[in-house]
Amino acid sequence: MPLLHKIRRNRSLVQHLTTSLVMVVVLSSFAVSSIIFVLLFQKSEAQFQQRADEALTHLGNSLESYLWHMEEESVVNLCNTFANIDIVVFIEVRDHRGNDIYRYGEITPGETIIKEKRIEYDNIEVGVVRLGLTPAIFREKVYETTWISLLSLLSVVIVVGLSTRLIMNRSLRIPLGQLIQRIEGLSAGEYVEHAEEEGGFQEVQHILSTFNEMAEQVRLRETELRASEEKYRRLFETSIEGIVMIDVTEHIFQVNRIFADMLGYTEEELVGKYVPDLIHGDDQINHRGEIEKRRAGQASQYERRFVRRDGTEVWAMISASPQFDPD
Repeated sequence: MPLLHKIRRNRSLVQHLTTSLVMVVVLSSFAVSSIIFVLLFQKSEAQFQQRADEALTHLGNSLESYLWHMEEESVVNLCNTFANIDIVVFIEVRDHRGNDIYRYGEITPGETIIKEKRIEYDNIEVGVVRLGLTPAIFREKVYETTWISLLSLLSVVIVVGLSTRLIMNRSLRIPLGQLIQRIEGLSAGEYVEHAEEEGGFQEVQHILSTFNEMAEQVRLRETELRASEEKYRRLFETSIEGIVMIDVTEHIFQVNRIFADMLGYTEEELVGKYVPDLIHGDDQINHRGEIEKRRAGQASQYERRFVRRDGTEVWAMISASPQFDPD
């Protein structure tokens, strides 16, 4: 299966980098929005407390003379004016005897904040005023501002994500795609060096350049290997001596024409044969000893009687040496 197809099964590097960057921006945006929300909430609470104190003080000061002179109509008119203030939801005014003079609104537990002030005129208590206030309007402004900030940051995230993807596609996906194509070409035996594309990152261009050099070295080594194999093959086939190669189980896996002709077989017929089946019965014990020498890594020369295909015997001078795999 081509390498490119294997890579497409998983998330691409461009997609991973884009997602990671967007996640960083999103988390940073939420962090910034949270900080903004906390600061605005604290500021709104302070503004609410300031306006509430100002409203209570102003109402209390305005009621001093009215309560002293018991001008109930003036008290009602004044309180009706204060009832129109956006943070006021409840007003209660009593005289010094505890009698209700004015009452407006209702108290909502958990939502209404009650503030109370005793009213004095020339240091004489003339009544009490209670104000019920709600910070809802300030909190609504905080929520509105926070949502606007979140939407603004979300638009920034979208722009950053799209821009990053476009930049990554141009700067990484295309050069990496070219690198993958070169790797696939190398695995298929194509060693043609491609011209380097301009405009990419320096690091990517360095990778592509290094890969071209590596591909050229592989091509040269493969050429040398093929030349060496061809030289060995010609030597093997044109040798005036018989050459036979056996595996650890004493089966022939390669033989030249000279050895095959000596025993009256074709090369194809000898490949796979068990060597002791070709050796004269009287030499079997000596053959076992020579095989053990090969297993011990020793080379030696000795005479050996082989049995030809027609049953006749043929003597041969053997020069045997072991060959071991690198492992």
